[in-house]
Amino acid sequence: MHAAHRTFAALLLIQAFDVWVHLASNMLEPLGVAANVMLAVGGWMILSTPAGANGVGAANGFAFVVLNGVFIAVHGLTNPATGNLRLPMLLLVACSLLALVVHVRAAQEAEQ
Repeated sequence: MHAAHRTFAALLLIQAFDVWVHLASNMLEPLGVAANVMLAVGGWMILSTPAGANGVGAANGFAFVVLNGVFIAVHGLTNPATGNLRLPMLLLVACSLLALVVHVRAAQEAEQ
C-alpha cells in the first residue's frame, strides 16, 4: 500500500470520526457534514490526480475552512449551551487540515 493510500485512509477516518461525534451527540450539522464529505472527496481526487495534488489540496482545504468558518459565524466560537469554546471542533478541523497536507505530500512523492 502506497503512503498516499495510508494518508487517505487517515483522512477518511478523521472525517468519519467527526461525523460520528455529531451523530452520537445528536448535533448533526449539515455544514459540518458537507465539509467532511467535501474533504473526503478531495482526498480521493488527490489520489486520482497526484500531479494536481497541490491545487486540489489547496482548493479543498480552503473550502473546508470556509464551511467551518460559516458554521462559527452562524453559531459562534463558543457552545451556547455550555459557554465553552468549541475546542473539539477546532481540534478536528486542525487534524483534518494536517491530514490533508500530509496526504498531498504523500501523493506528490508517489508521483515522483
